Amino acid sequence: MKKKALFLFLTVFFVSVLSGCDDEDQADSFGPTSWKQYRFNTSNNAVFSNDDSREITQTYKTDDEVRTNPVIVEDNLYVGTHNSGILYSFDVFSGEENWHQELPNWIHEDTIYADDTVFVGYGNRKFKDSFHPDIRGTGENGVAAFDAETGDEVWQYETPGEVMPAPSYKDGKLYFATGDSKLYTVNAKTGELDWDLDLPGWVSMSAPHIENNILYVGALDNLVAVDLEQRKIKWQKGELGSVTDVPPSLSDDGVVIVTGAKMNPTLSKDELYEKYGEDMPNLTFTITEKEKEKYGDDKDNYHFIYAFNAETGELLWKDLMGTGPDQDVPIPHTNTSGAVTIKDDVAFVGSPYTKSMMAYQISSGEKIWETKTDTPIKGAPAVKDDFVYFGDAEGTLFKVQTDDGKIVNEDDFDGAFAPGGPIIINDTLFIGNQEQKIYTGNLQ
Repeated sequence: MKKKALFLFLTVFFVSVLSGCDDEDQADSFGPTSWKQYRFNTSNNAVFSNDDSREITQTYKTDDEVRTNPVIVEDNLYVGTHNSGILYSFDVFSGEENWHQELPNWIHEDTIYADDTVFVGYGNRKFKDSFHPDIRGTGENGVAAFDAETGDEVWQYETPGEVMPAPSYKDGKLYFATGDSKLYTVNAKTGELDWDLDLPGWVSMSAPHIENNILYVGALDNLVAVDLEQRKIKWQKGELGSVTDVPPSLSDDGVVIVTGAKMNPTLSKDELYEKYGEDMPNLTFTITEKEKEKYGDDKDNYHFIYAFNAETGELLWKDLMGTGPDQDVPIPHTNTSGAVTIKDDVAFVGSPYTKSMMAYQISSGEKIWETKTDTPIKGAPAVKDDFVYFGDAEGTLFKVQTDDGKIVNEDDFDGAFAPGGPIIINDTLFIGNQEQKIYTGNLQ
């Protein structure tokens, strides 16, 4: 029996439905005029409002799994699909397709939008073989740019490794991190290479965020800050566990937060290959004796959240989110960390291992609350007013209170909400799932 959500009227219509409002009474456009980074901003809290009261009652149908966060710019929705690699543009209100383009590999994370152009990365998480452990991505990999109105291709830039993370845009340049352990900078209009930089490991899904001309990205088990003016690494912090699967999140007070995947340091690379094959996570991690005393000597390993000074890289605090055997997670070696969302002085993050949503006070590192869902959580939540909205890997959409984590409502759907999460534009929530749909719902 499906649970009826009181907080969110989620539709399953595939027909054109418009609200009865007159256009002249509304804002010029429903969504923002650009979307330059993963989940709209460096906090990962993809929430935007211009007081447009038009109601969206639409479900958007794609040909394949949606694992990305949907992107809304003006009156259009942009989203890519997983296996088929098709990039769609939909009219937000009618649900009609504006155009689509087929890419040569997976689209695993967000498109971004700047200067009337849509940019998207493509690639897959596979490794060629054990002789190339530092290059992730088979087949064709790269970034493509399309005219936002017509869908016509503007350029493509091919890379040796995958570009599963969303690119970032700043001042006419596009930045993207890759499975061949590099950060590339290209001219956003032409796709011509400006410069590149070696990173301390491949990047899986850690979309780079840019703040104050510093780019932050997770590269294997390192969190890296790159000075874009100097074109060099400003600081890096390693042995965090794999932070390559989650984009970092930045607070207004200059704190960068990231989670590390649970790891098993007792296995060698050869043993990891034997266990995981071409999806070998290639993780390294060290537990100190002091940490063993504090957290226990758990050979199944640890799952931490870290907070760093964004300017200096100083570790401000960390906390053990939990542990657990691999078999507790449906796909243990992929999407093994939850993405952090920041609102004010609180970091909200879910975990596929602890099967819970947590809230941390950023200034102190204190865990405020933890709410068990009994299902893995991977996508970043969205926070608006007094509520946190998030989906889990088994298709349930939750609404919980920000102050104490109390579950207000939950609604069940077919298909996982992972690794993408919800976004909120005005009073409408959008979320994609792996049953080839983007659902919408009115929060009021």
